[in-house]
Amino acid sequence: MANSKDQKKEGIEIALEIVESIKDMASGIYIIPPFDRYDIAIEIIRFCHIL
Repeated sequence: MANSKDQKKEGIEIALEIVESIKDMASGIYIIPPFDRYDIAIEIIRFCHIL
């Protein structure tokens, strides 16, 4: 990840992979955006909404 050109995008992709892998094991997720970066949380929430 440190070598990634877009660390934000890669971090979101990792979060989405985790959400996808646990969707049948959990009834929900808790999102804490880093440093008030709510745009990141919104992307994850949008993904969860289409699952």
